[in-house]
Amino acid sequence: VERIARILATQKRAHWLAIFEEARIPAGPIQRLDQVAADAELHARGFLYASERPSAVGVQRIPQVGLGIRFDGESEGSQTPPPLLGAQTTEVLTAWLAVGAEELARLREHGLIF
Repeated sequence: VERIARILATQKRAHWLAIFEEARIPAGPIQRLDQVAADAELHARGFLYASERPSAVGVQRIPQVGLGIRFDGESEGSQTPPPLLGAQTTEVLTAWLAVGAEELARLREHGLIF
């Protein structure tokens, strides 16, 4: 690995990708997160998208990552924005953990939940 890394460091990424492409070696660049987020093809395919929800300052756009798997050309992922902090606290604690109303009130009083 060290030897390969030293050899690869002698040329720019585009040089090696051209050689690999000519030799039909499947390879591609490793992108930084900001490069991935700006990739037009990923947006066009719906892999990267933004959900919208109302907020105190207008409409809030929330960047999302799609499922990446398609069946019959369609993604099965949810396109809804994530809930606001604390929006589902009561439902989760009561349905999943059987927390009662008095305990919820105590937790809120002590600032442990919203």
